[in-house]
Amino acid sequence: MKCNVLTPPNRRFFAFGLACQLIVGGTVLAAELRVVTYNTTSDVRLGLGLVLEAIGDESVNGVVRPIDLLTLQEQSNSASDTAEIVGLLNNIYGVGTYDRAVTDGDSNGGGRPGLVFNTQTVELLAELAIGTVSTSGQVRQILRYKIRP
Repeated sequence: MKCNVLTPPNRRFFAFGLACQLIVGGTVLAAELRVVTYNTTSDVRLGLGLVLEAIGDESVNGVVRPIDLLTLQEQSNSASDTAEIVGLLNNIYGVGTYDRAVTDGDSNGGGRPGLVFNTQTVELLAELAIGTVSTSGQVRQILRYKIRP
């Protein structure tokens, strides 16, 4: 099954959990993904690694698991801010466990969305920037991610 996650250009997007159904050999199995959103305001601050680790250690409905998808707001760019967050998570869970989307999208100064994902649980199939940024309309491009558990 494919799961699509949209990161909108505003702060009203909150996704704390996502349940996907996987169809295996005609049998439907329930699978959970831990989806988290975080606004870093263009800076990876001291203690963020501790916060991300605590999210992974938290029991939600009896399930304890690391973050599968981390949507980010107000990133300067994917190559610096988002990559630094990937480094924090890989220091906690092991090198190569997390990766990032590379599309930055355009912004008129309000930062950019970003995506970090657990390579052990999801696969990023595609990413696309949507819309045109302007001072009278869209503040930053919406990024569309095509993800498969």
